[in-house]
Amino acid sequence: MRGLRVLLLGRPVLEVDGQPLTRLMAVKQQALVFHLAAANGPLPRTRLAALLWSEVDEAAARANLRMALTRLRRWLPDALDIDAQQVGFVAGRAPATDLSAIEAVAREPARNATETLALAAAGYRGPLLDGFELSGADGFEHWLHQLRERARRLAVELRGHLAVRLEAEGDVAAAIAHARAWLDIDETDENGHVALMRLLAANGQRTAAIAQYETCRAILGGQLGARPSADTYALYCRIHADAPPRVATTATPAPVTAHVAPTMLPPVTLAAVTVRGVERAGGASAAPPAPLIGRDADVAAITER
Repeated sequence: MRGLRVLLLGRPVLEVDGQPLTRLMAVKQQALVFHLAAANGPLPRTRLAALLWSEVDEAAARANLRMALTRLRRWLPDALDIDAQQVGFVAGRAPATDLSAIEAVAREPARNATETLALAAAGYRGPLLDGFELSGADGFEHWLHQLRERARRLAVELRGHLAVRLEAEGDVAAAIAHARAWLDIDETDENGHVALMRLLAANGQRTAAIAQYETCRAILGGQLGARPSADTYALYCRIHADAPPRVATTATPAPVTAHVAPTMLPPVTLAAVTVRGVERAGGASAAPPAPLIGRDADVAAITER
């Protein structure tokens, strides 16, 4: 069997000698091929029947499987090894999928070259079997959900490993690209936002790093109803502290000799805040505050809280 090509990540691809079969095969026949390609070996016929025809009784499910396998033999001659108990690919003819490429390097990423890791990571084109729908097969949908989550997690871990490795090698720009690809896979992953903030700051892009924190906060709040962790906020304060101090508008501050380390401040209530020009509760106007020198991180913390 020459030229069998199966891609599982993103929109599925099923080709023989360059001829696409996804528009010619029945959906459940395609599902059989995809499931076998994702497996590490042959699978029991009883499992396949229950997986794809869970809406009917066992006898009908096995009959449907026999019919589907008969048709698959026509599409994939000499590719399948079928007996009374199990179904799989003929030894040496199982297609090498993009999923298997990611799984292979993810087992021991440190033992693979950077180019090998990057090639496997680039194979993640989107969620596994993206857009593939199969009605009346709850077992298949459950399997798909689990494997889709596993593939996503492996792709994220691979991008994270590449970002760390490339940063250690001094290629911060490439590390940033992998951190962005990490967030393209899962924009709600706070660890990805933290990695990108840190890398941007290390690359001298502090404004972009601060903007990334705001992006993280908006995404977590909008999609998860959550806020960034204390550690993420502390990183934001440290990055902000490295920015030049703001210029005072009412007084000329003394020269700044050093930045004060950022401090995580306790929550501030409105009753404890006085603002220049605002009447106090007793009627007297607030005294002008002394200029804050080297307190950018603290001011940022107060503004945030």
